[in-house]
Amino acid sequence: DEVLDTEKEMLQVLDWRLSPPTVHQFAFRYSQMHPLGRRSANLNDCLYVITRYQVEQSIFFPQLMMNYQPSVLAFAAMLRAEEEVNPRILTAKMRWKFFSLQTILGMDLHHVNEAREALENLIPQVPVVLFD
Repeated sequence: DEVLDTEKEMLQVLDWRLSPPTVHQFAFRYSQMHPLGRRSANLNDCLYVITRYQVEQSIFFPQLMMNYQPSVLAFAAMLRAEEEVNPRILTAKMRWKFFSLQTILGMDLHHVNEAREALENLIPQVPVVLFD
């Protein structure tokens, strides 16, 4: 506790500004945690491209940025990106492993699903990425 208090005091004295993680940073981190990465880095990169496209487009929709935390928005975008991957490549077990992270991360399932639906309605087209 003393170390934490000292760090807080130092930041205040130095007048540092800390920025919270962006939706892009969450998208990148989630792609690193995705089970598809253990199978193929290239396939995981394709999944990230679809996710990144959605989070970049979400910036143009204030209702997305105001109603959903960046972590939830990025998670929902990755779930939606998974829909573009052939089930032979991204198995149900892999999907479940990633989906179960929302519980570990303390996300509300209803909120994640709501964000995914909002993304689908506002950004109906995602890029076509070829998965080998």
